[in-house]
Amino acid sequence: MKTNSIYLLFFFLFLGGNMSFAQTKSCLDFHEGSFVIQDSLSGNSYIDREGLIQYEHNYESGLFLKFDVEWLDECTYTLELTEVLQNPNKIDILEDMVLKVEILARTDTSYTQRSTTDAFPDFELVSEVYIHEE
Repeated sequence: MKTNSIYLLFFFLFLGGNMSFAQTKSCLDFHEGSFVIQDSLSGNSYIDREGLIQYEHNYESGLFLKFDVEWLDECTYTLELTEVLQNPNKIDILEDMVLKVEILARTDTSYTQRSTTDAFPDFELVSEVYIHEE
């Protein structure tokens, strides 16, 4: 009986471990959808990404931007600003800057990203991006 209990324990540990891994999404799951980056200083940025287009809207600043998305691999993409749709506070924006975004880690409800740009070699921003259910 003791041997069966050990096998049963290993079975549940193995099954439980696989279930926790099954909840982590792949990078492909984040290629399209609605997301939010929460920031207490600049306000929340809402992202809608579909196909090769991404819109970002920050209600606090009033910025509403349109980007072209180019996926370099499953977890890395670039964002090139194509249009400033709204900028009521006249915030300075480098319109020819290209951001490189790398998905570093994933959960079932969010991903951690690192954003960099050649325009500012020392610039690096790591942020948590959450799935936004409307």
